[in-house]
Amino acid sequence: MDKDKTQSIVLNLETLQAEYETILLQYNQVQRDYMGSLEQSLNAPCKQQGEGITQGCIDDIWHKAGCITQPPSATDTVYQQQTLTELINDVFNWSVKTDDASRKRCYNTTDPNYTGYNTQTSPNYKIDQQTLVDIQGQSFWGTESLGEGAVSSLAECKTMCTNNPKCTGATYNPDKKYCWVRGGTGKPIPSLENDYAIIPETTKYLNLLQALNKRLTEINDEIIKIIQTNQPLYESQTDQRAKQMVVLSKNVDLLSDERKKIMHQLQTHTTLNEAQTQTSITATRFFYVYLSIFSILIIIIAFLLSTNGSETTGGSSFLVIVFIFGSFLIYTLAK
Repeated sequence: MDKDKTQSIVLNLETLQAEYETILLQYNQVQRDYMGSLEQSLNAPCKQQGEGITQGCIDDIWHKAGCITQPPSATDTVYQQQTLTELINDVFNWSVKTDDASRKRCYNTTDPNYTGYNTQTSPNYKIDQQTLVDIQGQSFWGTESLGEGAVSSLAECKTMCTNNPKCTGATYNPDKKYCWVRGGTGKPIPSLENDYAIIPETTKYLNLLQALNKRLTEINDEIIKIIQTNQPLYESQTDQRAKQMVVLSKNVDLLSDERKKIMHQLQTHTTLNEAQTQTSITATRFFYVYLSIFSILIIIIAFLLSTNGSETTGGSSFLVIVFIFGSFLIYTLAK
């Protein structure tokens, strides 16, 4: 093998390795962003609020309505007695009123040309759902149509999606002032310049991870191919190259596993909120099953005490056995 060809191969390998390392850094960052977004959604400040709304929840509702002034205090009696739905409705009304007093309170301005006024036509009662992001120049069609209609803004289109538990994305066109709400799996695709694809923030990160994973796999395969087709170049460094091939082979397996995980999450039709609802249902079912069986167990023991007495050794031993068996039954059925 001539020197020029050898140098060319080495240069190609170094270039591919540098690109791999750069994309791997991006991949790791997007993974962190994804986990951060997921954690933020799970720990949303208005999760499971009844009466007596926390300050964090009030702040969240206030700012998501577009208001930029100091939010109301959670210590005020009126907010301690309100439900989450009532509070969201009240803040929405504050944010859309056009009188000077309301706009001064919510936006600290009465300028009619101010662009931050809330233009939504209905409040978002599902404020604790995961954040929706928009991507200009793309559209999202999913696999199922959930409805469409005229809207006045991008924010209103997002609200249409948020208010439908099956929505996994939407498309908004400001020229037509029209919104298409979609469900099912899919990814944003190139579209008209003024179209906006609306998708959950977590989905955006998963799509990025999928694309980066694909490129990492391609680079890894290219490096393996170059090494395998130019094996004579490495005969003097057999041990080192053998170790490198082991690393590359492991990369193939690792990237493949990562790709499967990403695809699984992208193909999951159940939204984060639906999953949390199911968790709540399961926990409630566990509690009532436990309560019912435990009550029956207590009744059985009371009956045995009244008929056999609890002073004899045999009776006590029998009761212990019944109690242990009953406890095991509760654990088994409630799982």
